[in-house]
Amino acid sequence: MGTLFDHPYAPSTLGSFLRQFTFGHVRQLDAVASRFLHALAQRTPVVAGITGGRVLVDIDDSIIEVHGHSKQGSGYGYSRVRGLNSLITTVTTDKCAPVILGQRLRKGSCGSPRGAARMVADTLATVGRLRSTAVVSANPEAPSAVPKPLLRADSAFYGHPTLGAAVRAGADVSVSTGLSSVIRTAMRSPLRRKPTAFRAGWSCAASPTCDPRKTKSKVNCSTCGGFTPSSPPPPRRSGYRGR
Repeated sequence: MGTLFDHPYAPSTLGSFLRQFTFGHVRQLDAVASRFLHALAQRTPVVAGITGGRVLVDIDDSIIEVHGHSKQGSGYGYSRVRGLNSLITTVTTDKCAPVILGQRLRKGSCGSPRGAARMVADTLATVGRLRSTAVVSANPEAPSAVPKPLLRADSAFYGHPTLGAAVRAGADVSVSTGLSSVIRTAMRSPLRRKPTAFRAGWSCAASPTCDPRKTKSKVNCSTCGGFTPSSPPPPRRSGYRGR
């Protein structure tokens, strides 16, 4: 150290430098990283196969554990571990391993979908530039003959801002979600799917007068297996039967 420097530097020098960065500086670094990857893809097969088949874009966040209560930006997130939240987007093809296209380090207590819409838009724009360059170089006469990229996300990103950004960028979406009351209603709705099983109070699609109740002795309706008016169902038992 004495040969290279006249005095040792304090450990907080790099941290003090990085804390001077604004969000505008972060956006400039994102642009530099995107252009670097674009130039690298023209010279190496780092994103081989991006012009043919499906291109999978994945977005997810992770907690990076840190120690010390004075660590700037640290907090407790969904994992209940003190740390920083890292948001990462990757691109994968059938011929290459996942390649990181975007990354953002956020405070540990922030929600997963915070800033995801901007990240998805930037990532899909980078994918579009990579694919257009590769397609034009391979087939200049048909630069638009490429399938849509597929964005995959978990239930933390299930919302209009993130999914809307993907749709506006021309991508398909595959997202998981929790079982909410709206989804339960849609699953139970007979208008969403062809009815294959009937409960009391439902009507048959082929014959509105059909009784959906079944017995083991005789089945007349070919659609739901219930009784038609020509063969009425047996009477129900009434009364209370205790255990």
